[in-house]
This record gives sequence, structure tokens and C-alpha cells, in this order.
Amino acid sequence: MRLRSVPWALLILMLSTACSGGTTGSSDLARAAAVPMAVSCDDAAQLRQQAADDRRHSEESRSDQSRVAIGNRANFFASLAIVAELKCKVTLVEADEALTRVLDTAREAEAARSFYEGAHGWGEAEFAVTRVISMLIQQLGPLR
Repeated sequence: MRLRSVPWALLILMLSTACSGGTTGSSDLARAAAVPMAVSCDDAAQLRQQAADDRRHSEESRSDQSRVAIGNRANFFASLAIVAELKCKVTLVEADEALTRVLDTAREAEAARSFYEGAHGWGEAEFAVTRVISMLIQQLGPLR
């Protein structure tokens, strides 16, 4: 009787291993740089490059879930590069405090164990960083 259940157990083990291995795109994300602890004016070029690298990795991926996760991450780093550029022109304590929370959210997304948690986390981080961009742009004054 136990001999009959061995093939089923092997099949379940193989399926669970296959499903867990490709859901987060962790092998693709492992190649990427870690989320920084802070962002300064000097980081803009590096962040733009990170966004471009992530976008390229997203396009190379065969997994739809990996493409979504890495694409969301690329969008986040592109927005973070904008923050870095704005920090060259304006400083705002409230924006720096908000940016600290944004980077914490991004680190949580980076550490997420499932595709869904990661994709949601990167979306939340992207939304939050756009609010920081807005705060910094308002400090620039009227555009002519």
C-alpha cells in the first residue's frame, strides 16, 4: 500500500519545488544591487543604471511573474533616480523622513517570500516615492 503512494509523493514534491522556485524571480533579483539605506544627489546615475539593468533583466525573463516583479522594481529605481536628481537642487527634511520610510518599504519588498507580497511591496514603494518627488518639486517653486 505504501509503495503506491510514493509516486504521488514524488509528484507533489516536484510540483511544489517547481512552483516555489519561479514565483519571486529571486534569482534575477539576486543579481541586482540592494536597496540603498539613503539617497543623495551623487546616486542619480547609479540608480538610473540600476533601473535600466532591472528593465533589461525583466525583458530577458521567461516568467511572467518575474517580469512583473523586476519591472516594478525597475520603476521604483527610476523614480528613486529622480529623487536623487531633485536632491541636487533642493533639500527638505520632511522629504528625507518620507524617503527613509520609502526605502524601508522597498527593503520589505526585496525580502518578500512570495511573488504577490513582492509585487505589492514594490508597487507600494513606487507610489510612496512619487509622493516624495512631489514634495521636492513643490520646493523648487514655480516653473517658468
